[in-house]
This record gives sequence, structure tokens and C-alpha cells, in this order.
Amino acid sequence: MDKVVCGYTDMRRSIDGLAAIIKQNFGCNPYDGSLFLFCGKRSDRIKGLLWDEDGFLILYQAILRRSEQVNRVAQPFLVLIALIINRIRNNCLKNGKY
Repeated sequence: MDKVVCGYTDMRRSIDGLAAIIKQNFGCNPYDGSLFLFCGKRSDRIKGLLWDEDGFLILYQAILRRSEQVNRVAQPFLVLIALIINRIRNNCLKNGKY
């Protein structure tokens, strides 16, 4: 199951730093195959962390136009991104492209 991490995250964090947030702050297992999404304080960047059996995959999206910024009220937007990325990942797995 994919998860949106609520609140702000320091977007300078590496894979290990994001995995530590997942474990320590939320009590979740970053190795369970879930996609975890993080939003920065400026609300113009989104990071995704996903465990694959070969290691972590990190996704990064910078939103360039200010009118498209994600704000704390727009959490459904982040959930939609999680669903889209999950669907892409599943299609790639089925087609052997991942």
C-alpha cells in the first residue's frame, strides 16, 4: 500500500534519511514495497521512495509553475500521484521493463 508522509520533509535528505523518517516517525517498514511520498516546505518538490528487491528507487518531481504548487490542503493530489506511480510500476513489472 502506498503512503503519503504528512507534514514537511527536508528535501535534502538522502535515501537513508527518508527511510529513517519512515521507520522512526511513522513506524512503517520502508522495505515492504510501498511507495512513500514526501513534500518539501516550499511545496514545490515531491520525493518518492520505493523499495525494489534490488534496492531503493527514489523519484523526484520539481513543480516549476507556482500555480501548480502542492499545498497542505491538496493532500488528495499526492494520493493521486501515488496511485499513478503505482499503476506505472505495476505495468512495468508485468511487461518486464522494471
